[in-house]
Amino acid sequence: MIRSRRRWVRAAGSDATGSATATWASRCVIRSRWSGSAARVRARRRSNTTFLSARHSRSAVRRAGARRPGLVDIFGRGCGHILGRMEHAEAEQQMPEDGGASSEREQASGLSAGASRSASDAPRADSGRFASIALSGDFDPRALLTGPDAAEVSVCYEQPDRDLVLVGMGEAALITAPPGGGPEAIRDAALRLLRDAAADGDRSSPLRPRLLGGFAFDPSAQVGGPWGGFDYGWLSLPRLLFVRDGEDCGVVLAPGSHPAEVDYLIERSAGAEPDTRERPATALRVVWDINRPALMYAVAEIAAEVRAGLYEKAVLASVREIETAAAIDPGATLAQLRTDYPHCHLFSFRRGDAIFLGASPEQLAGLRGGAVSTLGLAGSARRGRTDEEDAELGEALLRDAKERIEHEIVVRALREGVSALASDLEAPNRPELLRLHNIQHLATEVRGRALPGVDILDLVGRLHPTPAVCGWPSATAREVITRHERFDRGWYAGPVGWLDGAGDGEFAVGLRSALVRGRGGGGGAGGGRGRPAPPA
Repeated sequence: MIRSRRRWVRAAGSDATGSATATWASRCVIRSRWSGSAARVRARRRSNTTFLSARHSRSAVRRAGARRPGLVDIFGRGCGHILGRMEHAEAEQQMPEDGGASSEREQASGLSAGASRSASDAPRADSGRFASIALSGDFDPRALLTGPDAAEVSVCYEQPDRDLVLVGMGEAALITAPPGGGPEAIRDAALRLLRDAAADGDRSSPLRPRLLGGFAFDPSAQVGGPWGGFDYGWLSLPRLLFVRDGEDCGVVLAPGSHPAEVDYLIERSAGAEPDTRERPATALRVVWDINRPALMYAVAEIAAEVRAGLYEKAVLASVREIETAAAIDPGATLAQLRTDYPHCHLFSFRRGDAIFLGASPEQLAGLRGGAVSTLGLAGSARRGRTDEEDAELGEALLRDAKERIEHEIVVRALREGVSALASDLEAPNRPELLRLHNIQHLATEVRGRALPGVDILDLVGRLHPTPAVCGWPSATAREVITRHERFDRGWYAGPVGWLDGAGDGEFAVGLRSALVRGRGGGGGAGGGRGRPAPPA
């Protein structure tokens, strides 16, 4: 029954893929009925940090056969009902206590013999530090996104071409941005939480605690509507963080988490494959459509103001709300995006019954070992039907004066933003072509060395929003957007990503995205107006 439902969902997804191409490059709100945990969550707020624990109902504990209530309080949001499954898993299988070879069960689950022994012998990190378990290289954390426990995945961030996968389940802690606050408002709390969580020697290990989350495009906008729960922004510390970073693979466990649960989750996800086959089109009903006359009027007004020299560029978004015949399968959707857009940043963030997911081609900021990078992405053209046509379209894009001007506005703004936080800035004089599945962009990467004390949230706060999604100058463009847009962008075009205790991390611009909730939703497109090209 579950398999049949998943296939039907994929049918709806494949229909949406073609008809909602602009949706992935814009604002989209597609609803899903998936509920949260069976656990009820208590939140204790300390400053900007919310610590979460779960409390099972008496009937749920009785059904699960739980006999160790001390385990209950270690579960964060989204993983409450795993307690019962973990108890059964421990009853059915015992970790080997001798130093012999790994069992068939361990080999099937992806746990090496050494990893299983260390996991079973290790304490539950009750000291307050997070622990880590190395897994064999053939385990792919992305299997959790399509396995039977996919609804328990709270956060996910991927860079397929870099072989980076972060899949978080549950929530050990949550840091929320205050009204009007962005990354800089929770920077100190985030870094303090991560440094307290990781042992000194683990802060540079691939298997280290990381916060994942994002922020609203405009922190001053009123929060509500379909974006309720996402608020002005938050960063989540997963209770279980499954990691693949190059050749390293493993899981990071919050204090009190039991290693047997890891083995159980891996076994249940073994063999899980998303059904991405094409299916006959299913019905899409437009609930709320784009107001094209109002949009065209706004575009004309902005063009006149740009020509008058009031500002250089402004970017508007529009929204379309749709309803599908079946619920959308986030795991299958991400799998399709992974196939079509391997050079993009894939992300998925769950809050209650809503999931914000997408595949963004635009890196906002990256920081690793002092190396700073940001990607200027502006100017686009379609892909060609043949290699020859594709090359011609790319060369025409590189020669297009209007597209080059808009691209230079973005690159100039990025250089100005980074210059206060980094030295030795480098950027090519001529943009390159970033070719994606259905579109090609002008792209320029800006690199540098971070100044002492600079972290990834400093960079995100300095660079967001870029002219590519807002306009330039930024303050004036924000006012224009507020005047013309009649909806809240929420996290669309806002920063999404991760960071660690060293202050390193990666954030992308939340484009090509969807907000999934139920069978209804909304999509839209972004478009900018800038200075016209000079006469040829």
